[in-house]
Amino acid sequence: MIGAHDPTRGFWVGVPFALIAWVATFFLPDAGTPTRQPLAIRPMLCCSLGLIGFVTALSMGPDWGWLDMRTLSAGLLGLALLALWARLDSASDKQFINLRLLSVPRIRTISLATFLFGFASISYFGTNGIFLHSDPSSAGYGFNLSPLAIAVVLALGSVLSLASSLLTSRALSVLGERTTLLLAGLILAGAFAVMAVGHRSFFWYCTGFALFNVGLGIYQAATRALSVEGVALAETSTAAGLNELALSIGIAVGAAVVKLLSSTFADGRHISLAGLIAIWAALALAAVAAGAVSRRYVRVLSTESIQETHG
Repeated sequence: MIGAHDPTRGFWVGVPFALIAWVATFFLPDAGTPTRQPLAIRPMLCCSLGLIGFVTALSMGPDWGWLDMRTLSAGLLGLALLALWARLDSASDKQFINLRLLSVPRIRTISLATFLFGFASISYFGTNGIFLHSDPSSAGYGFNLSPLAIAVVLALGSVLSLASSLLTSRALSVLGERTTLLLAGLILAGAFAVMAVGHRSFFWYCTGFALFNVGLGIYQAATRALSVEGVALAETSTAAGLNELALSIGIAVGAAVVKLLSSTFADGRHISLAGLIAIWAALALAAVAAGAVSRRYVRVLSTESIQETHG
């Protein structure tokens, strides 16, 4: 509501909540004896800057030109830094993320599925806001919603994500891990199909966005749980961190692809309808791929199997 009247002041709304979260960290119980291990600054910087360079080249290529020196420099430097990060984290004991966990098949499967799920979902939020805010008389699509109305749509969608995430543990028990993740991918893909077919109807678009949030809640809960299921107790935080990194990279690359498609199919100052259809199709394919990859997940049968895997 504040941002609708003063967008800049709207940023301050989150500040007190961030301060409360910071204070709450001092009351978290200790999880054991601290290792006092220092941050792995070099691999962390290589990973961060490498991602920035690669995603910048991917998203700005249509605007700068794919053979422009800025695009080539950012892309090649980003890939070089990512390669250096992989080498540092694989060969050194002082690691940012233990990439050797990817040698465990179930961790590798969940990490790839998480990357694809992030690509297919969270990268769409910006486009959703643009679509809902667009004036159909000038853009040819959209519903001319105010920022407050868009916020209400997002809030209601978040409730569906919360509800589906709470039901995910039951789905994992009844349907199994692979079927639950496949279902999440199919729901996401179906959501984009509904939005594409019914984009002229506010009811049908919101129905598609509701399905989108249901799929989002399922995979968010499932992949986070399964990412730590197949590792020894001492490696749970590392496995969880690897899963979050896969999600972040998927979101970043997905957002860059959305930007690329938006620029490629631009109609003056607006994304054309063809661009939106291309975005829905690309994200739907990524969702189907995430579900397909999840079919390779191998369930952990016992504590002994985990111990055997990790020696």
